[in-house]
Amino acid sequence: MQKNQSSIAAFRQRQLLEEEATRRALYGFAIVANHESITARMETSAERLLRLIKEGKHEEVEAIMNQPMWETEQSEVAVMLDKALLQVGTIIQYRLRPEQNPVNPARIWRGKILRATSNEPRMLDHVQVELLDAGYEGEREIVYPQQIVAIE
Repeated sequence: MQKNQSSIAAFRQRQLLEEEATRRALYGFAIVANHESITARMETSAERLLRLIKEGKHEEVEAIMNQPMWETEQSEVAVMLDKALLQVGTIIQYRLRPEQNPVNPARIWRGKILRATSNEPRMLDHVQVELLDAGYEGEREIVYPQQIVAIE
């Protein structure tokens, strides 16, 4: 809840977000693994491993490859991020969710955090960002921590 926002306004805003989440859950696209998303995930995983090898982080590569599902994509690193880093004004890099039907699922988007929501009852953690990419400047969208691949 923002400091200058009344509890009624905060409740209404939270209610709108919950209604949107419910609508998406009931009527939105189902998340399925199509060939393109599987390929994009594999390519992202390979790029990450190659980058770590170039950086000389062989122990980290070995640890990743010894995991049962070593193909974890880069965005899963966001789960381990300290949520305190997700502050208003911070610039993040992220990927679109599969249910957003991205034309290029591997594309990295950049956004400036306008609002961060964390640890609120009955709400998923998320940030609202203003897009910084050419042609999309000023547009806003909701980004969840698992979408984030980097914090600038």
